[in-house]
Amino acid sequence: MKQLPVYIVGMLLMLVSSCYKHHPYPAAMQQAVCLIDSLPDSALVYLEAYAENISQEPEETQMYYHLLRIKANDKLYITHTSDSLINRIVEFYKAHDDKERLTEAYYYQGSVYRDLHNAPQAVECFRAAAETGLSCPDKRVMSKIYGQIAALFAYQGLYKESWDAARLEYAYADTAQNFQGMAFALRNMARIYHVFGKPDRAALAYRKGYDLAIQNHANHTAYSILSELGGLYYEEKQFDSAYSILRQVLSHYSFPNANMLMGGVYYELGKPDSAEHYIRQVFKYGTLHNKTKAYEIFAKISAYRQDYIQAYQYMRKYVAYQDSIDFITKTQEVAKVNALYDYRTTQKENLRLKEKTTRQRNQITELLLLFVFLTAVGIIFYLRTKKKRRTVWEQTQRLMLLQENRYSQARKTLQAHEQKIKTLTEQLHSATLRNDELERTRAEAQKIALEAESKQLHQSIEEQKSQILYFEQSEIYLKFHRATNSRDLSEEDWAALQAEIDSVYSQFTHRLLVLYPRLSPVEIRICYLIKIGIPVSRIAGLLNRSVPAITAARTRMYKKLTGETGTAEKTDLLILDL
Repeated sequence: MKQLPVYIVGMLLMLVSSCYKHHPYPAAMQQAVCLIDSLPDSALVYLEAYAENISQEPEETQMYYHLLRIKANDKLYITHTSDSLINRIVEFYKAHDDKERLTEAYYYQGSVYRDLHNAPQAVECFRAAAETGLSCPDKRVMSKIYGQIAALFAYQGLYKESWDAARLEYAYADTAQNFQGMAFALRNMARIYHVFGKPDRAALAYRKGYDLAIQNHANHTAYSILSELGGLYYEEKQFDSAYSILRQVLSHYSFPNANMLMGGVYYELGKPDSAEHYIRQVFKYGTLHNKTKAYEIFAKISAYRQDYIQAYQYMRKYVAYQDSIDFITKTQEVAKVNALYDYRTTQKENLRLKEKTTRQRNQITELLLLFVFLTAVGIIFYLRTKKKRRTVWEQTQRLMLLQENRYSQARKTLQAHEQKIKTLTEQLHSATLRNDELERTRAEAQKIALEAESKQLHQSIEEQKSQILYFEQSEIYLKFHRATNSRDLSEEDWAALQAEIDSVYSQFTHRLLVLYPRLSPVEIRICYLIKIGIPVSRIAGLLNRSVPAITAARTRMYKKLTGETGTAEKTDLLILDL
């Protein structure tokens, strides 16, 4: 009978913890989960078959069902047209603190915004997925996330950022032993090498990606990478090499891109009939970019045959498709500029609020100091301890000076960043006027990076100052400043003071003991009291020692901490600087 309460408590805990455990999913969903990575079309059949019954399931099951459908559609390259459902899914998993599902939801939220041509929002979602996914054991997801980020940055012309993301994509895929992910990362690196005018390195990266995929039986991935190698040779006008590669690809898979490139190769080799045969395959499943290039080649073929009317018709279609691409690209550029503008506006508002909060805290501090002053023991005690208060004031001034020195380098860095940002803004304006896209992209990427670094420096400085100010207003800080003898303080108070000092001043106790591991508990407490600006006479009272004893202890500590002979005042400076 004595164990009955234990069983009851255990059952209650199980019931509470099961409020948001993943319930056993319906059989159709379980089948879809098993098939979704390898056979997403079959997974989608199972999910659609259960659509009428899903409304009867718990909310968590419904959310996961909708996430699976979005995932299956994404894997089947079905374009997403709305963000309302995925936004609901993200909010649900955020509310329930499910890191694994939230990471996946953020990832597909980014995919949705990618299809909606909102690149800045897509990058933000993929960044959120990367941050959340750090705590998840499956690093394959992290590789996919950075793969998407690399592609988005490359599409916007931010090639340095794309390169950094591709390297992270490869690193996470390597950690997870995801060879297909490593192959995709090598493909992304090859694309950037090509843009940077390094075709030999690009070809080598394509080859490595192809070999890695073939060795691990990922044939579809391998030949899609190989088709891009054919495209590299085509653009470098190495038509024989391009022909050999593309013929190998098309003997296994009829990729629209490979057909379009083979058509281009045949045209360049003077075989318009063969070119026309391959180009027509593009219109079945090709992308907007593939079809645009196909109409351009068709126009060239018609002109070659001296059918100028037909060539004109194809060229009109080519221009119409190119206008569509330009419209999408311009939309992305406008969205990116607006996103950057909103970001800067938000940052300015945050800084304004921080400054207002700092002013309010300063006013509260001043009122508190005035109250303490008026309720002190009186003018007689103030006159008798004026000299000692002067010493405390000088210690406080030294502390403020040291704090200023600590932040001076950060401020100099900020000033340098501001000057560089101003210069980059002028370069960006000049590049825009000259229509120099490469220079404009480079200047804009550097400017964004500097602005992000400046933001971090601002935050670091303000957070440290706010932390110190908050500590000086804390209950434990004020309690020690009000205490007059050792009876006013308990062991819990000393422990609380140590915890606060170690938090605000970055493991202060540990760094003391690194300098001299055998400091006594009393010596460590003397250091705490020096650190918070308690005068020597009050330190003596709080530790139940005489003033000469405290002075002697401070002198001995300088020898212990530095190995050199010094005064008690030098010990105080050392503690304040530590």
